[in-house]
Amino acid sequence: MKDDRSINRYLSQIYRKSIRFLQCKLAEEDVGCGQFTFLEQIFKYEGISQEELSNKLVIDKTTTARAVKKLEDKGYVRREKRINDKRTYGIYVTERAIAEHENIINAFRDLDNVFNDALTVSEKDTLINLLAKICNHSQMK
Repeated sequence: MKDDRSINRYLSQIYRKSIRFLQCKLAEEDVGCGQFTFLEQIFKYEGISQEELSNKLVIDKTTTARAVKKLEDKGYVRREKRINDKRTYGIYVTERAIAEHENIINAFRDLDNVFNDALTVSEKDTLINLLAKICNHSQMK
């Protein structure tokens, strides 16, 4: 009998279920699930460049450029030339993003609570440590 208990299988399921959960929670917001992670990083690191954003999220530059463009077109972020380096643009949140930020934060917090409810504190710590270990190892290859 084939063992269906692969790490990738469970990670894929968690990812798909998380996206569905966030889509339901944020149906009224004009941000797609693909842009949530980018927007959160821009809130944390306002003025970040696209290249820095790609590096932080470990996502290719083309995907980052598309996501930022969508956020810009929808009025969530704006790009401005950096004062210290006129060759690059910093990405900043707009008033619209600030107004909707609490709803987005709450949706992610609710998702975390779903995960937390399934685990003890010890299990959560172990899981986070194991996932971090896998992430760090996979960057080496």
